[in-house]
Amino acid sequence: QGKNDDALRHYRESLALERDVAPRSLRVAACLCNIGSILQAQSNLKEARQSYEQAFDISKTSPDSLIHAAVLVQKGSLPGGELGASLASFYRAKWIYDEKAPASLDLVAICRHIGEVLIEQGKHNEAEIVYRRAYRICAQNAPTSKYMTSICDNFGRLLHEQKKYKRALKLIKYAMEVLEEPFHRSNPNQLDYYLLKDLASRVYTDMGKHGDAYREELCILQDSSENIADIWFLKGQIYVRNGKHFNEAIRMFDKALEINPGHVSASIAKVTLEKQQGESFERGKADLERRFLRAANIDHEASLQQDLEEEAQERKRLFEATGKVLEDVRVPPPRKLKTMASVLQELRKEYKRVRETLGVDYGFTEAFFDPTNDQERKRRKLDYEAMHKRSLDDRTW
Repeated sequence: QGKNDDALRHYRESLALERDVAPRSLRVAACLCNIGSILQAQSNLKEARQSYEQAFDISKTSPDSLIHAAVLVQKGSLPGGELGASLASFYRAKWIYDEKAPASLDLVAICRHIGEVLIEQGKHNEAEIVYRRAYRICAQNAPTSKYMTSICDNFGRLLHEQKKYKRALKLIKYAMEVLEEPFHRSNPNQLDYYLLKDLASRVYTDMGKHGDAYREELCILQDSSENIADIWFLKGQIYVRNGKHFNEAIRMFDKALEINPGHVSASIAKVTLEKQQGESFERGKADLERRFLRAANIDHEASLQQDLEEEAQERKRLFEATGKVLEDVRVPPPRKLKTMASVLQELRKEYKRVRETLGVDYGFTEAFFDPTNDQERKRRKLDYEAMHKRSLDDRTW
């Protein structure tokens, strides 16, 4: 949080200086864009949007500039936006980079944004074209970068959905090879690696190669990590997918929840499994509601520090791999920041899935998932604690 405040103060001081020199210069727009990015990471979406709007008002006078492209992408990536408007912003930014910097890794990030929106709209063929372009840029300029592994992951998942198994497997294997390199082994990419292993296992299964699928799964199940909740959750999913050892799957989900009590996906998986087995469903429903309320009321601002550290690692990696230095103002690579906005966005999706698959309705309204106003979340938390005469912060509950 301290470094976050320092960065915000630095950009605001720079903004004041730049405005004294030329109040509507692209340097001013760049400062506003950076300020908006930090505010967005802090889940201060109202002020972030205002900052982006001010930056856009200035940068639109230079509609072909890379600064304008960065502003377009930041605006498009704000949570809660209309998909069509976001896609239009991303495509406009892509056009600018196609003209000004066709080999930039920022263009790879833009292509990822576009691909994700297109997939959400069900336009898989268009998404494949965009991902293919991003892959070519990475292959030519940064073949062992995080950008490359991310594109291989996204592209591989899309090809798997399209039943293009051999092509999907080729991308997945390459990404796993990159993550096995010494530089990456020194960084926290263990979960990314196992997620790719799990994807490879599912591709092999769909190809009828069950021996290969088992080998990939065994690598995950034999992992000795003790403190990564998502890996325990992944192990539980493997047991469920294989249709046996359900008690072991529940143990894996319990371990994930022990490490991260706010891991809603593990709670949902556990309750779903118990419902299928006809055991402890009512108890599981109550437990799941409690975990929803906890996750929605956790302060995730501190995670920005982790994001900034990852950014520094990415700058170092890019310099070592290509000799290039990232500019101060650039399009951020898409990543799931554990900010309140991103957590609430995930919770909204999970709640929809709970209602559809389990028939469970806790009465959470749209106001409950609004990142700009926490009154409804706090009200529900206080009502729940008053009803049960215990604090949700009590982890022994």
